[in-house]
Amino acid sequence: MNSAGESLGTYGAIIVGDITSPPLFPLRTSIAALSNVVISWTVPVSLGCLPIRYYIINRNGVDLIT
Repeated sequence: MNSAGESLGTYGAIIVGDITSPPLFPLRTSIAALSNVVISWTVPVSLGCLPIRYYIINRNGVDLIT
């Protein structure tokens, strides 16, 4: 029941897939004056059930979204 009235119930399915595996082989590729660091990695083996939208890199307890 809602503001439009009462109706028969409906059923649906929620598909839960595998979670994404972590990136492989993280590598610091360059560093400049301890202020800029370039990091690269290989795409995970399993992308799970959804595409990867971004990665979160943690530096000194602060998350940096890439």
